[in-house]
Amino acid sequence: MKNIDEKDYALLKYSIIGPLITTPEAYSSDHDFFRLAAEKSYVSPSGETIKVSASTIQRWYYTYKKEGFEGLIIKRRIDYGVPRKISIEVFHEVEEIIKQYPRMKAKDIYLQISSKIKCSYDTINRIYKNIKEKDNKNIPNKQMLRYELAHANDVWCADSSAGPYLYSKDGKQRLWIIAFIDDASRLITGCKIFDSDNTVNLMSTLKSAISLNGKPKVLNMDNGKNYRSRQMAIIAAKLGVSLHYDPVKTPQSKAKIERFFRTLKEHWLASINYHDFKSIDDYQISLNNYVSLYNNTIHTSLNGKTPIERRDIDASLIKYIDKDKLDKDFLFEIERKVSFDSIVLIDTREYQVPPKFARKRVKIKYSFDFKTVLIVDENENAYEIRLNNKVDNSITRRTRLTEDTL
Repeated sequence: MKNIDEKDYALLKYSIIGPLITTPEAYSSDHDFFRLAAEKSYVSPSGETIKVSASTIQRWYYTYKKEGFEGLIIKRRIDYGVPRKISIEVFHEVEEIIKQYPRMKAKDIYLQISSKIKCSYDTINRIYKNIKEKDNKNIPNKQMLRYELAHANDVWCADSSAGPYLYSKDGKQRLWIIAFIDDASRLITGCKIFDSDNTVNLMSTLKSAISLNGKPKVLNMDNGKNYRSRQMAIIAAKLGVSLHYDPVKTPQSKAKIERFFRTLKEHWLASINYHDFKSIDDYQISLNNYVSLYNNTIHTSLNGKTPIERRDIDASLIKYIDKDKLDKDFLFEIERKVSFDSIVLIDTREYQVPPKFARKRVKIKYSFDFKTVLIVDENENAYEIRLNNKVDNSITRRTRLTEDTL
């Protein structure tokens, strides 16, 4: 069962104060924001609906301003005041099953979950009733209005779409396209093609987009598993970017990125022969050429301007991030137990670590392409580690195996 740690609560705090950090101009004063935020309800990492006082929100905000995301992490028992039987993992498991099988009853959900997560039927039934009660409320339709943000990089919309097929002697493979579009300028800030739609590929696209076009204030996304990943939330908090997730079954909320994908399919995909492409890299080159053409073509909604020209109007407002900081902020963070022979496992890869970490639980930071893999000690000192090489180890004199040799 997944344990709730201090970062889950830090992410909740950031999600509450995020709007004031990224769009302070939207509020008449800081205290006005604190008052409005205190009137709202939030879902805690344990799955409970909670409210937070204005003074507490104010304290979180000034802590973040002074210490960043790390300042929101409190080193104390994280299940204080929370029913310990209900974990965030159980809540999300029930929620996902209800989304996929809305007619499934609580008893059947319990039988499905209890085989892999230890929990009671009463816990499942209570979560089931709470979710169903919220779903069954008669919520009036919200007015849907067409909108456009005032400045470039105020909001980027993100989504994934099924792409072309890659043909080989083994058959065909579906490829996936991940893209980001700036709301104000319609600029495609990032667009990449992959063999799968996962968190690693999403991060690769986002990092490239921010490196080239600066960082957005808000990322507007759907509720896909990749977009709601914990790694995405942590990286956004480090960058100082707010995350906004569209309500379920409201494609209008991300109409601009949906329209781009439609244009992409009608023009680029319709004009290429899949059999001409021998690799994903070949597809990426062709896709880059199309995106460049798109960004430099007059857009009907931009009053005779191209997306590039519209973006450049706000060039002075765009905030770029130093490469070293960007590399650091995009490191994934996990915890692992080191084996007795100083081996740690990361996504089935074996890494050799200094002997002093043997049998300890450690923090690992690594880039999504595994070019950088670091082990972090209790003093936040980081050491680069390498893949385990059993052949090299077989000829290493054990008595001389030290940190320096690693």
